[in-house]
Amino acid sequence: MIFISEALSAAAVTRSLAFDAVRRALIAAIAPEATSFPVVLGHPPLA
Repeated sequence: MIFISEALSAAAVTRSLAFDAVRRALIAAIAPEATSFPVVLGHPPLA
């Protein structure tokens, strides 16, 4: 596993690049061939 610090990731990813990636991901999520898996909510046992 490679640890990337916040400072290193901030230097590598611009705000514009991040917004573009999110925009593309949201567009891809609504494509007809996209597959969405149901959300699973887990709850810890009550102590």
